[in-house]
This record gives sequence, C-alpha cells and structure tokens, in this order.
Amino acid sequence: MSRPPPPLPLARRMAAQALRAARPADLNALLALFPAGPPEDPELLSTLCAAGDAWADPRLLRLGLSVLLRRPPATAAEAGQQARWLLRIGEAEGALGLLRAAGSRFPEDDRLQADHALQAEAMRRFEEAAAAAARAHAAAPASLDHRALLARLSWRLDQRERAEALWRSILEEQPAHVPSLRNLAAAATNRQAEAEALDLRRRALEAEPGRAELTFELAHALDRADQTEAGRALLATLPPPAAAPAAWRWAWARLQMLPTIHPDVEAERASVRRWWADLAELRAAGEAAPAAAQWGAIEPAFPLHYLVEDARPAQEALGAVVAGIARAAHPRLCAPPPARSGRGLRVGFASAFFRRHTVGRLFSGWASGLAARGVEVHALHSGSRADAATAALGAAGVQLHHLPGPALAQIDHLRGLQLDALLFPELGMDLDTAWVAAARCAPVQAMGWGHPITSGLPTVDWFFSSAAMEPPEGQAAYTEALLRLPGLSIAYARPPAALPADRGALGLPIDGPLLLCLQSLFKLRPEHDAIFAQIAAGAPEATLAFVAHPSAAATARFADRLRAALRAQGARAEQVQLVPQQAQPRFLALIAAADVILDGPGWSGGNTTLEAVAQGQPVVCRWGPTLRARHSAAILETIGLGHTVGHSDADYVRRALSLAHDPGERARSAEATRDGAPRAFDGSAALDALAEALHQQTGRG
Repeated sequence: MSRPPPPLPLARRMAAQALRAARPADLNALLALFPAGPPEDPELLSTLCAAGDAWADPRLLRLGLSVLLRRPPATAAEAGQQARWLLRIGEAEGALGLLRAAGSRFPEDDRLQADHALQAEAMRRFEEAAAAAARAHAAAPASLDHRALLARLSWRLDQRERAEALWRSILEEQPAHVPSLRNLAAAATNRQAEAEALDLRRRALEAEPGRAELTFELAHALDRADQTEAGRALLATLPPPAAAPAAWRWAWARLQMLPTIHPDVEAERASVRRWWADLAELRAAGEAAPAAAQWGAIEPAFPLHYLVEDARPAQEALGAVVAGIARAAHPRLCAPPPARSGRGLRVGFASAFFRRHTVGRLFSGWASGLAARGVEVHALHSGSRADAATAALGAAGVQLHHLPGPALAQIDHLRGLQLDALLFPELGMDLDTAWVAAARCAPVQAMGWGHPITSGLPTVDWFFSSAAMEPPEGQAAYTEALLRLPGLSIAYARPPAALPADRGALGLPIDGPLLLCLQSLFKLRPEHDAIFAQIAAGAPEATLAFVAHPSAAATARFADRLRAALRAQGARAEQVQLVPQQAQPRFLALIAAADVILDGPGWSGGNTTLEAVAQGQPVVCRWGPTLRARHSAAILETIGLGHTVGHSDADYVRRALSLAHDPGERARSAEATRDGAPRAFDGSAALDALAEALHQQTGRG
C-alpha cells in the first residue's frame, strides 16, 4: 500500500533537509510520494531546482522549473535565479525571455537589468543588451560594474565616444580600475594613438604587477610604439611556453616583433636573420609540446613581409607549423566537410574587415557581385566593429554573419553553413582569420590579394589575383594555384569627389608643387630613399609629403633617414613634410590638395591609388617584380595613363620630375585620369569570371 504524500509544510522541510545533507535518494523518495507531480509551491519547487543545480541533475531542474514557471516570479531575485537555472539546462532563449519580462515588471532593480544585459550580450542581441545595461546604470549610477558593462556594450554598437567617456569616468573614481585601463588602451590603439595606449598599458601593469596578460599587452604596446627591443625584453620575463597554454602565444609573439622603421638595409637584413633564428627556436620547442596548447598562438608574419622580396619561403615554413598544429589539435575541423546535397552554388567569405577598411573596400564587391549573379553568398564578419559598410553588404543580398570571437567558433559556424567554396579576401593581417584558414571549412578554399602574399597553408587551394597586376612568372610566388581574373579583378565602388584641403591648415607650404606619397611608412624601405631624394634634388621648389605613422618615434626615424638621403643628394631636408593621419573624408581632401601622387616604389598602392584616380590626380609609379609592386601600374595602364608608369628607378624619377616641373602636363594628366577613371571601377568582367571559376572548381557549373 502506497504512502500518502506528506503535508506541504513537512514536504518542504524534508526537501530542504535532503538538500542540506546532500542525499539525492531522500529527495527522490519524497518525490515518489507525489505521483501526479510536485505541488505548485514556490518554496518546494525552488528547493528542487536548487538541488538539481547543486547536484548537476538536469532532471530535477526541469521538473522544478516545469511547474515553477507556470506563474511569473514574485520578485526580481526569483527571476534572476530562475533564469540561471534555465541556463543550466541549456534554455538560453527561455532565460532571456524570462529576464526580459521580469525586467519590464521590475524596472528599478539594477541587478536584474544587468543580468538581462549580460544574457542578451551572450546571445549577441547587443542593442537589447545595451538598453538593459543603460537601465541598470540609471537605477544604480554609482555602480562601476554597471557602468563598465554599459561601456563595453556601447563599444560593441560602435558608440565609441560614449564608451570611452564611461571608462574615463570610472578611472576618475578608481584610477587603478584595470578593465577600464585595458579597454581605453584598446580604444587608443584603434584610434592609432599609440603613445596614449602605451601609457594606459603601463598603468594597468602598475596596478597589478606581475600579471602575465598585462605584461604581454604592454610588450605589444611597446612594439607598436616602435620600442621593439623593450617589448621583446618584457616578453622574455614571462613564463616559458611549457608553463601554461597562454605562454605559447607570448613566445610566438616575440617572432613578430620587428622594428617598424629600419635605419638602413643592413638593419633590415639583421631583422630577417633574427626572425628565422626565432622561428627555428620556437619550432624546436614546440615539437615536444601538445598541439592543443599551441593552437591559435602563432601570429601572421606581417612585419616580415615588408622586409623581403620573396615571402614564400617564410610563409611556407610558418604555414607548415600552423597546419601541423591545426591537424593535431583539431583533426575533425581539418578534415574535408561532407559534400552538400542540393543544387546551386553556395559561397562564403570570411574576413575581419567587412567594414570601412581597405580590404572591405577592395573586396566587398566580390560578395555582392556574386549575390547579384544568383549565387547564394554568406559573409562572416569576424571583426568586433560593424558599421554602415557592413550593413550595406547585408543589404546587397549577402547573408551576413557577424561573429567576433575565437577562431574555433568561426570554424564551426562556417562548417555548419555547408559551403561549396570559402574565400578569404586577405590572409596575413588578422590572427583569427589565419587560423580559420588552417582548418577545412569548405571543399574549395581560396584567398584574394587584400594582403598580396601567399598564405603558405596547404588548406588554401587557390590565389585569386589580377591578370593586369600579376607578372608572367607570378605562380612561383604562391603555394596556392594562381588564378588570374580579368583586369584589376575587383569591383570597387568609386569614392566620392572631394574638395581640396587648405594646405596651410595641413601644415604644408602653400606655394610650389606638392608631391604626396600615401603609402604607410613601413612600406618605404631604406633602398627607396635615393629615389625620393633624387626627385627632391631635381625639383628644389617642390615639397614631398608623407603620411605619418601612429608611432611618433617611427615617424621621426623615417624622417631623419629620408632627410639625410636628401642632404646627400644636395637637396634641402626641409622639402620633406610629414602629414598626420586623416579620417576618410579628410584623407580624400588631402589627395585632392596634392599636385602629384607618388606611389610606393616597392609596395604599391591599391586602395590609395584608386582613391587618387577617383579624384583625378596624376599618379607616378613603376612596374615591380611582384604583385604587391604592380597594383598602381596596372590601375594606370587600365585607365590609359601608361605614360606615368616607369620601368626602373630612374624612369620613376624622370616621370615624377616631368610632372613636378610642368603644370600643363599635370593638367593634361589630371584630365586624362578623370576621363579614364570609370574603367578602373568597372568590375563586371572580373565578377563574371569569378562566378564561372567557382562553378567549375566546385563542380557546380
């Protein structure tokens, strides 16, 4: 004969006693006395859920919640607790819905609003999260935690000034608040205010001396501020790689710490030799370490690429290490995904730069152009920042996936899309994207020339390049199979025209020809100084202007080096002027203010030259031996301006001086540039060829 259920007060006590004594059998025996299920008593049901939580028993959690959630929680604290229990059984949507409803009922409860914000953030509902965080902050403005949460979410929503103001307000009250110091440092780096970032990183480490990740961040800040040796020395104080998984990242980071600006060619060669020595040391150390500990630790060899003519040997060596770690650590993710059934072509793009960025400007047209041709296109934007350019891609028929975060999450997401092909607009500039490319997310994987260096990865099958830019022997530079798309290979949206900036406001001479080089200073190597010095000597009335580096020290080193070269040629050192970096509208105005645009002799401009052409500005360049040294020459040949393209250093100097001395020739070249410019922005043939190539390569032709 079955026992009758105990009275409710007794049942409550029995359940609580079982929970305190950690006796699941007693609680299960009590529940057996209620064959129709536990009574709708909040105290008893909460005890069941607490027991399920404590004992990691999802059955008890589901049983208690199935009854408990039939009515709204009586208090904000109950709502928060029930949401946490729902998360324990994987009910994220249910937890968010409960917090959303409870937040409306208890708008003044700051902790509940903060819980709502955190859960919405975890589910990538950033606007909802920010609204809840704002309510938490309004309810308890003295809470630094709520302020920090609102700042983080404001940053997520690209409300950068608001975020920085909130972090600064926290530091006013708590100067050693390390999260705010770190976030403001990252914001300063984003603004390329490297001196400010360095000071904030130092303050963070002073607040928590010896903390490894803060040491690592300061070392990187020193490197970006062109204090490379100090950064390397600081990294050497961190634990050896075998001490902790994170230490592998610290060790590999040292490999990429090279000076931004070198004083001479021999110093460049010394940096290259040190890079190879560091690589050999790290490869030897890594052979005995678990692959999982090294996963994600290796950064792209970005600084090295600007110091060598042939980057393939270094990329192959680094790519072999990355691929070996990836295969050993995550063999499932490196195995070819199963073939997709169904018809039609499904193509993915993966980049951290689908926003207002050079890579986004150059290659968003591939994604939108394929979508316009009936291809199902998915674009994974892994950068933390999204903007109007990101939204425009989604509005162009591309299925947009904004997924900042670790490479493993991106790989799982991409594999889940069952793509036929995956294209990387660049490989070499973003750490996570490089590790995504080391996996196998699609049967066919290809890269573009957003960073015009081979990946060195066996998992990247094709390099999609420009027929107009590639030298005849171009295949030798790539581990991938080279495919030359017609013309410039891209579909680039023409930038708007800009009014010339006031030269005086830019700190530049009002009189005399202004010859402007737009390339990053680290692209201008010591061997190129003589070219600019000869131009200055041949046009003593001209000013040669360059765009400063974010590091004041690097800018000063470049200026000193170049001015010494001018003096050696008998030119005036004052002819060299450095212009601060400008936001996009001002940058276009700066271009329009110039008389002649001087291309980088060794690493040519792509985006910058297209922007100059759009403004109708004459550009002087030369043909180089590699893709990265031929962007501008190909652009100018395409629009019919081959007469400003040189074939040697001397030819480059001669053409620059001809334009500098002859205003009439400058005017004729500008008119010809304006007339021919539309041809640079017509990518229809390249898009047709890209679609055809992808159909053929995937077998879905």
